[in-house]
Amino acid sequence: IEVIVVIGIFGILTSVCLIFGMDFFRTYTMASEEISLVSVLSKARARSLANYNQNEHGVRIANGEYVLFQGDGPSLTWNSRETSLDESIPVGSSMSAGNHDIIFDQLSAAATCSPDCSIEIGGFDASKNITVNDQGAILW
Repeated sequence: IEVIVVIGIFGILTSVCLIFGMDFFRTYTMASEEISLVSVLSKARARSLANYNQNEHGVRIANGEYVLFQGDGPSLTWNSRETSLDESIPVGSSMSAGNHDIIFDQLSAAATCSPDCSIEIGGFDASKNITVNDQGAILW
């Protein structure tokens, strides 16, 4: 009887630890992906503001990756970018962020969002929102 009681106690402790461990993993994964996306958006914004390579810079969020891109002209689009300068950052395996193109203007870093771009990161039955307003501010 004592052995059965000890095995039962170990079983209860194991299940409780497993539940808390999975919750910690989900929270960590979501926070990590949020920080990764904000970092990529901030990098594109900073490069546009600093007039890096005398180009506008943008971020494409699609197909399981974030692509930092740049190109000439006041009307940069995904199709008019300089493809040799693309930087690809993979999205976490169980995360999704929808499809977005956010472009920051040269020197002002104003975004092409009107009035704002809302990006929802989802995974593990949870989601977070990141917003980029038309002035280029990244709100998270």
